This record gives sequence, structure tokens and C-alpha cells, in this order.
Amino acid sequence: MARLQSWQASWQEREAERFLDHYGRDFLRGEGRSWAETKRRNITDKAWIKVDLEDISLFLYPGSDMAYAEFTQRYSSDRLSSVSRKRLYWRLNEGHWHIAMERTSELPTHLAQR
Repeated sequence: MARLQSWQASWQEREAERFLDHYGRDFLRGEGRSWAETKRRNITDKAWIKVDLEDISLFLYPGSDMAYAEFTQRYSSDRLSSVSRKRLYWRLNEGHWHIAMERTSELPTHLAQR
């Protein structure tokens, strides 16, 4: 939970490098490299960012170095607002949890209302 909160805080604080440090090396290779460049630019180009996480479920896979977090994400900035359902798959590597895979699905407007 602490690592998830750190991910959220670094995004809100617009600290792109600290945000990207939450992702594993394998995630940031290949296509992930261009994703990271786009994310870096998107984070630093905003005047402000707010990320609320709701309905958080965390699971640790028994006997392994993998964890799974699923939640509703309410993102807003000076340029964009969205609500999505997000899944983050974490891997423990050298004593630190890093995101190995991320899946996001936008929620329809009628489901996104509080």
C-alpha cells in the first residue's frame, strides 16, 4: 500500500522521474520507452494533477514475488479529467516493488459518477 501511495503522490506532485521509478526496467523497454517519454512530457506539461484512488483491492500472490492492485482512478488536471478502472501488477525486485504491467479501462460516463 505504501508503494501504491508513493506512485500516486509522485504523479500528483508532478515528479516525472520519481513516478517512472515505480515501473520495472522490463516495463520501460521497447514500446515502454516511448510510453515513458509521453508520460514524462504529460506530467511536466500540467500546471496541476490530482489523482484519487477508490475501491482499492490489493493481493499478494502466495509464495511469489508478485502483487496485484486494482482500483478506480479519478484523474484530473488543468487539461483533462477521466475516471478509469486500473490494474497494476507489481514485482518485488532487489527489495523494491516495481510495476511490471499496467492495464487501464476507461469507465463510461454513467458509471463514473460518484
